[in-house]
Amino acid sequence: PRAERKKSENDDDDVKIDVSQYQLWSSNQVVRWIVSLNYDAHKQYEAWLRAAFTTDIVNGRALIGITDEYLKECGVGMVHRQTILRNIEKVIRMYGAELQLDN
Repeated sequence: PRAERKKSENDDDDVKIDVSQYQLWSSNQVVRWIVSLNYDAHKQYEAWLRAAFTTDIVNGRALIGITDEYLKECGVGMVHRQTILRNIEKVIRMYGAELQLDN
């Protein structure tokens, strides 16, 4: 039998994550996508990432700016950081990036 996931009040898990539209994602949608990459491994980081991404305004357009060091500061383990960063690179490679990072 399939394990039921507990849903929170602001959970929009029923909405499919459209990776091609990643630049339009909110902070919460970025977190949902990261958790969805490996639910069992990444679920533990959800609350930390949601808090950090909301505070730092890390949304889809800012995906390109997420670094290993930033994920480490958010409490993400090394192996999981590598997985997340690889997937971010893949999404940006596939769908492009319009964000110009400020100096």
